[in-house]
Amino acid sequence: MELQFTPFPELTTGRLLLRQPESHDDIALLRIRSDDEVRRYIQRPKNSLEDVQQFIQKVRQGIAANENLYWVIIHRETQELMGTFCLWNLSAANNSAEIGYELHPDYQHQGYMQEAITAVIDYAFHTMKAGMITAFTVEENQASIRVLERNHFLKAPPEMQEEAEDDGIIYILNR
Repeated sequence: MELQFTPFPELTTGRLLLRQPESHDDIALLRIRSDDEVRRYIQRPKNSLEDVQQFIQKVRQGIAANENLYWVIIHRETQELMGTFCLWNLSAANNSAEIGYELHPDYQHQGYMQEAITAVIDYAFHTMKAGMITAFTVEENQASIRVLERNHFLKAPPEMQEEAEDDGIIYILNR
């Protein structure tokens, strides 16, 4: 698996630009990371502006070290920051990566996450040469499960499910 993220891989779709987070994204990211609806399925405390600023720096350091990829999802027409998408838990030994994503409720159920996941899956399999992508969700997050299943992710076998925390479910997609 190829883990070289310089220059940063910007991804585009018909309506979206996925780009590296910048320090000026802090207010928009705070809006997403502190939204109760977004946090309902993610065990993360409400963020402060300082938390988000530190998070942006941590993400950028991980990208520079080729440890993870983290995109902000931008609407190409309005330039609004709508959500985030990441590839992390990268394992060259297992030829695998885990995806994670979040979208502000104002933009949900409009096909934006479908556009983003299609672009990221293509990048992971064709550019990074990953052999498997995993995703973690919970049973209550039916919208996320629908996105995963629409993109051919399958529920991982029982022996892999034992690694899931609490009531989580692991989904996998093989190349």
